[in-house]
Amino acid sequence: MILVSGSAGMLALRLAEEAERRGDRVALAAPPVPEPRAGRRRGICRFPSDCGDPEGCDLLIEAVVEKFSRLDAVIATAAAPEVGALDALSMEEWQQSVIAPLRRTFWLARRVVWEFLAAGGGGRLVFVTEPPIEGPASSRGEPNEIIGAALVSLARSIAKEVGRRAVACNVVLVASGGPSAADPLPPMVEAALYLASKDASFVNGEALTVRV
Repeated sequence: MILVSGSAGMLALRLAEEAERRGDRVALAAPPVPEPRAGRRRGICRFPSDCGDPEGCDLLIEAVVEKFSRLDAVIATAAAPEVGALDALSMEEWQQSVIAPLRRTFWLARRVVWEFLAAGGGGRLVFVTEPPIEGPASSRGEPNEIIGAALVSLARSIAKEVGRRAVACNVVLVASGGPSAADPLPPMVEAALYLASKDASFVNGEALTVRV
């Protein structure tokens, strides 16, 4: 059973749709995005995406576990921060674009790890970043370093602390410069779903860079 959550709504939806298409039971808790009626998949169970504080994360995980009885994997998406040149960036913009998404991801990760340990069977947690938004603060051809570096550090800390208890945590970083930008989501989706699966049981605390 996979929970897909986080601040990147479109990416979360694509991940949930593909996981459901492959036969997984899927819960989705992410911001709503415009979605053609024909593209909706009925097997995806939707939950409120309010993980803005620890209590919201508690309610989400409790609701998912009550619905599905177990939680095997969580994919947490992180939207790319819209930041410009440092000299033109206000503290409020920095808080909203960078600090707030990282805080939500940390709270969700902490609650998910608690659930994995309490259930006794371990689990897999995967962080996925959106492609960086082009601008003065972005490095051409590189992944989203502002969000990515923090998530890599968090993933490695989780892997080191609870890896021996069958809990794995990895990161998918997205960079530009791949062979085609016509549809940049599939490479991210493939990497994230692989890391969330039992096939990747030997991978822990690693960051995969996917070019799109």
